Amino acid sequence: MQYVYVENGAVAGLCVIPGHQTGAVPSGPVGSTEYTVDDSVSVGIGWGCVVTNGVPEFTAPAAKIPLLTPMQFYLAFTPTERIAIKPSTDPMVQEFWATYQLAAQTNHDIDPNLVSVQEALTYMATAKTATPPGAGILASTSRIQQILAGIPQ
Repeated sequence: MQYVYVENGAVAGLCVIPGHQTGAVPSGPVGSTEYTVDDSVSVGIGWGCVVTNGVPEFTAPAAKIPLLTPMQFYLAFTPTERIAIKPSTDPMVQEFWATYQLAAQTNHDIDPNLVSVQEALTYMATAKTATPPGAGILASTSRIQQILAGIPQ
């Protein structure tokens, strides 16, 4: 028997009672909703949870993208993209480049899982003529996943 505690659509706590023992009284995080599921159900803390007709369905979190060294991240951009990024007067691009430079100067890895990194790349892949407009620096949106994966160009 597993007691699963769900908060804001994610598993916030988990208690496993081996062999269906009685007398144990588990409790989860304050404000969470408790669900009792069979031992055969795969679930873990941080997993997503959608409840349909009172029955929870759990999904494992997406695999994290490995961290990239500043050089791996830099080389994932094409020379044309790097040349367009450096002199850009677009504040979003300038902030992105400043953050990259800070990571390089302090020898800190780039986390491609950060929403801010993903949003900056999406902005740079969005055409200037789009609504809302982007920077139009990356050749296409397919470049986003290549850069996040650190695939050298």
